Amino acid sequence: MKPIYTFASLFLLLLLSACKEDTIVPDTLGSGFGEVLIDGDNTPVAEASISTNPPTSTILTDAEGRFALENIKTGTYTLRGEKEGVNAGLETVAVLDEQTSYVVIRLTVDTLEN
Repeated sequence: MKPIYTFASLFLLLLLSACKEDTIVPDTLGSGFGEVLIDGDNTPVAEASISTNPPTSTILTDAEGRFALENIKTGTYTLRGEKEGVNAGLETVAVLDEQTSYVVIRLTVDTLEN
């Protein structure tokens, strides 16, 4: 009977020592702020649509052409600014942990628009 207890004890010890907890890494967050301006004369573009890749949300600029992407996962994002009547602009921004990144998206006037 003693060998069974010894075997059971060794098996239980082996089983418990083989368990390992998965480490859960929390998402780190940062923020991105910026402006959308007409290239050349720096006129702010109000109500321009701002989208991100990878996707977070789509937002509109305020009356001064400013926007904020707050508390988004850290990483590198491509921001696209667009509004009817102007050519869309793309900029890349790195969002860092607990920091604020700033970007200016410049749009060009669509000369083919009638």
